[in-house]
Amino acid sequence: VRALAACSRPLLIASFLCLAASMGLTGLRLAWLLRAGGMDRLPTGHVLAVHFTSLFYHLIAPGTLAGDVVRVAALTGRHTPPAALVPIALIWRVLGSVAMFGWAAVGSLRLWSRGLPAPTLLLAPALILAAGGLLALLLSRRLPDRLLARPCIARRALLTRWIREFRTAATLRQRPGLLGANLAAAGAVQFLLIGSWWLTARSLNIPVPWTGVLLVVPLTGILRMLPLSVEGIGIREAATLSVLSALQVEPAGLVAVPLLVSAQFLALALAGGITHLARDAAALLPPRRQSQVR
Repeated sequence: VRALAACSRPLLIASFLCLAASMGLTGLRLAWLLRAGGMDRLPTGHVLAVHFTSLFYHLIAPGTLAGDVVRVAALTGRHTPPAALVPIALIWRVLGSVAMFGWAAVGSLRLWSRGLPAPTLLLAPALILAAGGLLALLLSRRLPDRLLARPCIARRALLTRWIREFRTAATLRQRPGLLGANLAAAGAVQFLLIGSWWLTARSLNIPVPWTGVLLVVPLTGILRMLPLSVEGIGIREAATLSVLSALQVEPAGLVAVPLLVSAQFLALALAGGITHLARDAAALLPPRRQSQVR
């Protein structure tokens, strides 16, 4: 509480703006892919509104699946069937995950170069392999069919469905330039999130090294996607303490940083939830009767 009372408000505002910009750029990435996939009837403003609304549903269920389901359901319409939306949403999610894996690998290599234990180095190739595997699945034309032919994968209905959805989005998968540009935008999103986390720590006067933030932010983002806890609460703080304690950062006020970042995300998510409720309430109101005055 004392740390929050003595925090630097300009740095905290800058941190919130970085977080809001990262969420906005994430929504623009989705709108970009939808437009490239032939869904020109979806206005960019509508996609952004749906994206910010879906952030609210990350707070009511573990992982990010609830928000993804709401996002697809809200965008579904006469000219945008789920069969066309789901593959593009999966590609959007995969590119974001690849960016997270990449930044986490960079952070782990930087920490290992500073003399941290060997597990830090072992984390880098695992993250690089995960990112490469996702990209190979996304870009390869034969890999999805080879995976579906394996009995160990064919017995898993959900995994089989995801691979088939990737195979369906052939128009986007055959445009590596578009996917590369969208991946670069996903990398910029992660950079904004890293900057937001670092500014939050500086606003609390906690000297966190930049190299540590390079690993903490994408690593906690990966853990947040897993259905282990709502918005990664508890797991995120444990990962933050375990990584930054190895850098000899005082753990006294360190827990306040992810909590304050969560509070900022909560503000954005609640704004999205209020927008969603307001739109639903407006839809339930009876239409106004227009009287003609002659």
